[in-house]
Amino acid sequence: MQTQEEFQQAVTKNIQILQAERNQDLRDCYQAQLNYLQQCGEQGIQPHLQQLWITYVESYESNIVLQEATLSLSQYLQHLVDYYAAHTEQRQDMMQIFLNFEKIDQAYRFPHAVGRGIRVLKTACAGIDQAELVNLFLQRTLQIQRKTIELIQLMNQHAAYLYPEKMLDYAALKTWARQQLRVFSNTEKADLWYWLLTVLLEIRPQNLETRVLNHYDKTVLHQYFFGMFLVAIEDEDITLFEERSFILLIEQFLQFIKLIRDRRLIQLITKMVSQKAKRKQLSQALIAVLKQINFVQLSHFGFFPTKQLEKYQQKIHETVQHYQSPVLNEETVATVQMQMLDYQLPFSDEEAAVGAFLRQGNARLAWVAVLQKEFDALAVDEKQQWYKFWKHVDAVSSAKPTKKWLLDAEKIWQQSPVIQNHYLDQLQHWWTVMKKHAVADTRPFNSKNENTLKGIVWFQQFQKTRQDELLNVLTLMSEYCYRKIAGVGATSAVLGGVCLHALAQHGLTGLAKLSFLQKKIRYELGQKVIRKALNEAAVSNHLTVDEIKEVVAEDFDFIQGKSIHPVAWGDYQLGLHCVGDTQCEVWIESDQQVAASTIKGLTSSSVYKDLKKQAALIARQIKVYALGFEEALLQERHWSYGFWQQYVAGHGILGWLAGRLIWQLELQNSEQVIGCYQADTQHWLDVRQQVITVNADQIKSLRLWHPIEATLDEVKAWREYILIKQIQQPFRQAFREVYIATETELKEQQSLRFAYHYLQQSKFRAVATGRAWNYEIQGGWDNVSLPSRYFPAQGIIAILAVDFPKHSTLLNEQGVYAYIKTQEIKFSTSQGQLIDLNDVPKLIFSEVMRDADYFIQGCSIGLDYALELTGFPEEMQRYYSQRYQSTLSQIIVNRHDSLDHILSRLDIAYQCRLDSHFVYVQGQLHEYKIHLGTGHIFMSPNDQFICIVPQQKLEAVHVAHLFLPFEDDAMLSLILSKVLLLAQDHQIKDELIQQQIKVA
Repeated sequence: MQTQEEFQQAVTKNIQILQAERNQDLRDCYQAQLNYLQQCGEQGIQPHLQQLWITYVESYESNIVLQEATLSLSQYLQHLVDYYAAHTEQRQDMMQIFLNFEKIDQAYRFPHAVGRGIRVLKTACAGIDQAELVNLFLQRTLQIQRKTIELIQLMNQHAAYLYPEKMLDYAALKTWARQQLRVFSNTEKADLWYWLLTVLLEIRPQNLETRVLNHYDKTVLHQYFFGMFLVAIEDEDITLFEERSFILLIEQFLQFIKLIRDRRLIQLITKMVSQKAKRKQLSQALIAVLKQINFVQLSHFGFFPTKQLEKYQQKIHETVQHYQSPVLNEETVATVQMQMLDYQLPFSDEEAAVGAFLRQGNARLAWVAVLQKEFDALAVDEKQQWYKFWKHVDAVSSAKPTKKWLLDAEKIWQQSPVIQNHYLDQLQHWWTVMKKHAVADTRPFNSKNENTLKGIVWFQQFQKTRQDELLNVLTLMSEYCYRKIAGVGATSAVLGGVCLHALAQHGLTGLAKLSFLQKKIRYELGQKVIRKALNEAAVSNHLTVDEIKEVVAEDFDFIQGKSIHPVAWGDYQLGLHCVGDTQCEVWIESDQQVAASTIKGLTSSSVYKDLKKQAALIARQIKVYALGFEEALLQERHWSYGFWQQYVAGHGILGWLAGRLIWQLELQNSEQVIGCYQADTQHWLDVRQQVITVNADQIKSLRLWHPIEATLDEVKAWREYILIKQIQQPFRQAFREVYIATETELKEQQSLRFAYHYLQQSKFRAVATGRAWNYEIQGGWDNVSLPSRYFPAQGIIAILAVDFPKHSTLLNEQGVYAYIKTQEIKFSTSQGQLIDLNDVPKLIFSEVMRDADYFIQGCSIGLDYALELTGFPEEMQRYYSQRYQSTLSQIIVNRHDSLDHILSRLDIAYQCRLDSHFVYVQGQLHEYKIHLGTGHIFMSPNDQFICIVPQQKLEAVHVAHLFLPFEDDAMLSLILSKVLLLAQDHQIKDELIQQQIKVA
């Protein structure tokens, strides 16, 4: 095994190789530039200009190593700039050289290294163009005041050429600008800003890129303008917003923001619009341009936060809208009715903006039109009551409701019987419509709509009836709002937070929903709200957070996994019961087993459909309870026996789950006993199915048993117990994979057991986050995220180092790495101090290695039989070609043992055999082998690959009524279905499979 020192040496060597390759690329780029210049003479470039360029390029030959931070080019740059100024007829040739040099730099990916000198030179030539444009502008424009002309000429004199010493820093620019502005009165400054804006438009550089101009692209003249406007923004100079300047600023906003690049300008514009509206100073001309404002387009540039831009834009649009709305005289009924006729619900139909690298919000939201149509169709009395509701909701702008807002809302509620009777139904309906018509893969709500929805949810506190329905709706909304949208983030963290706070207001029943959501929501903002509510409840009840969750856990009126309130349908009694590992199904009370599909009219009845919906809801809750037990296993949590009896064993669903698990009892005399709880008899059974002679008074505490603490024989015995009694555990416990550190690993601080595997990054992130690991997707940007998992009870962090194959074809369109390569696994304290593997608890080590094994078995590139790796790194191709060879995977060992046990009990056992890598199936037509890791099928006699689509054949396992001790191994189910299918290959009806079999 590789030592830490050897590993560091290998890393250093790789860095040196990369550095050498990069420097060679730089030299190749330099040579390509010289080769191009040698050919310029043939294209009609003047020899003198050609030689100046060659001298210029040769001047930075010695500066092209990566460590060099600056380029000293001013002398040769000056010669080319002077030539550009003196030879106007050759400027087009210069522009052509610029363009070709940029192409060369881009080909070698050096826009900020070798290309820096070219960009500086290009910007210098832009300074020449600007100086000439300014002079021409001043000559033809007669109405400019003398002070303004003198200031512009002063800036132009400084900026005629790009001298490095003329580039002032921000502080010096602001000092200079304030000195110049002192001699201007407010009236003169208002005129000054207008002409400065006009000049800026005149001197827009024609030879610079049209996208965002970085600071080193700006000419000296641009910098002086920047200093002037920076002072105006910092001082909130209202003279900048005199009407003609304001209109010009808004009309050409995109051009100006490229220069100023200061988000405070956007804030100031928003503030000034609000102030002018209050003073009744918004003219029709100004309103016309404000309606067209589009801050959101700046998100393309990656410099401004998208949601902030959307917020400011919405604020301006709302200000203009309210400014134009006539004042409502509440005492005039006719006025109210007139307002209602044309009233538009307080929703924006503009799609939300989603950032620089994704499509912007250009589509119209269909659900807004649906809700508006429904409102328009209301009867007059209903519409009048909802009109007041919507007007009040439209007033929402703060993060939390104010006391006044709540008082007014309560008044509206009390005076509106329609709202009292239909609010909850409408909330459910509105939410259904919004989800149905939501645009996929983007934020469904912009800032305006989030504000409106906040107000709608705040009304929930006045709903005093149908509390269960209300909490279910708020729970669904919370979960939806915190779902992950790839490349965007949470669907709506703002609205999700409002729903979570609403749930926290509903006592213990609300806490039960928050406990459920804690396992569903992965965003820290949501987790913080949930933790706070649970912690406060735990402290006030003198319990731990884990205990409060069990105290408030919903049992849905179940006893021992079965509902106690059956529903009558005809001659049948229908109810719900827990089945499998974490499932819930409808049961029919009958002396004989009856399938719902055999009873005419049952499955189409409203009673049955309602029960199916309830079963789905309960199944989701059961899964959360199961996750809680598995988390308790990893935390090595101890329950006091009295608490466990009352709130776990005595709970209708928790007790059913607990009875399917193996527990370790600590007796009062410190003796340890392992057993399974029998809820019906309240007895404990040992591994031999014998009653353990122990009463409640003798049991001090208990915790979940982990196989890492048992001998191999004990683990096998408990597995046999589970199989004989046909218990499907809510999570893998008896059949849990165990990983023990080797003697070599115990001497190190890292394990390379699962290093050097190539995984699909997107799939890896999904699997990792699903197993409580933290990891952010990686790509060609400055962001480092190492996969890590925190074990709070032990205060240990597990870290999986990863590397990225940086081949050009391994990046997708968004610049995301398609694959990652696993490296070493390390452990540290919460303070970041590395822990020797010898000091890592056995349970933690085993669980982390188990996670890593699942990452590889679920995300390896070897799972994709059709993956095309032509042109990929040689090491990656070699790994892929060896995917069927030996592995350290305990998952495959477990899968092998499970298959051995299951197949030995089937009629087709004589047709099957196993080795460490494959299960072999002797069909009537051919012999087949199925790989235990990938599920790939190969057919004799030449190992021809056979493709069987999984979804079509998974039913075979259920048809055969096979018992699986766990249902979380989809690959085991898939392999079993393929074994059952191929054992009877002569009976296969699927034409696609038949064709593949007959080929041989």
